[in-house]
Amino acid sequence: MNYKVKGYLYPCPPFDFFKSIAFLQSFKPTKGEQTYKGQRITKAVELSTISVVFSVYSMGSIENPKLHYELYSDQPINNSSRLEAEDRISFFLSLDDNLKDFYKFSKNDKIFLPIVKELYGYHQVKFLTPFENACWAVLSTRNPMGYAINLKKQLMQSYGDKICLTDNNYYTFPSPNKFIGIEENDLNNIIKNPRKSNYLWNVIQAFNKFNEKELRSKSYQEVYKKLIGIKGIGEWSASFILLRGLGKMEKLPLNEKVLNKTLQNLYSNNKSEVNIKTISNQYGRFVGYWAHYIRAAANIDHSINR
Repeated sequence: MNYKVKGYLYPCPPFDFFKSIAFLQSFKPTKGEQTYKGQRITKAVELSTISVVFSVYSMGSIENPKLHYELYSDQPINNSSRLEAEDRISFFLSLDDNLKDFYKFSKNDKIFLPIVKELYGYHQVKFLTPFENACWAVLSTRNPMGYAINLKKQLMQSYGDKICLTDNNYYTFPSPNKFIGIEENDLNNIIKNPRKSNYLWNVIQAFNKFNEKELRSKSYQEVYKKLIGIKGIGEWSASFILLRGLGKMEKLPLNEKVLNKTLQNLYSNNKSEVNIKTISNQYGRFVGYWAHYIRAAANIDHSINR
């Protein structure tokens, strides 16, 4: 790497970077896309004009968090790229999420409170971009997890940027404009499914017209209408992208069978079926965080040493 820039980020407390690492290590859709060394995450991302590898580690405490980052690239990293990378890292790790009211709401939920204590300081780790999340929604629907992961890997190696750092190859997930000029047949050479190739092509066309900053700032319903208008993105996929790709937490994911089963098992105590809507209402704008914590608690490997 010829160019290196470093700086600091200050998450909204409480923030536990170890919980972010633990979640990522159990998150299958990005398996193998980043490396870990101690309490450091290293990953590649495509910015507007260049691609970089970012490396992040914690220098602070849960109640007084501070992250140190380093950016590496084969091209000069100007101030605009540095600020864009800072924004992307902050978005990815949800550093600006203020969870204090969420934790206050949880104090009245005796069943959920142990999960809060277990995950205290965990800010949702999102997909790096909503576009990546949308592509994953297409690739993973009605496909075995391992097969979907392999398809995503092939897309990254075919159309993303490759950056080598300390003997590791990192690939970016390609932005929508990297696919400009790509035909459905090109996609189908990888996906081997004409319908899914068409759906993915539609996602690419739509996101080439979207402005991510506007998606972040617009209301849940406004973005939902945009997403649901893409052929191949249904109700579940749209709500999935809103939650995991944009961090909009005010609604539960729609038609989430695994989540619904998990919630029933957690709250029913092997008795009659419970009204999840009544329980979820108490979390207000944090209902998505409530659901995400429950899913994360079931998947994170807490045996990993700090």
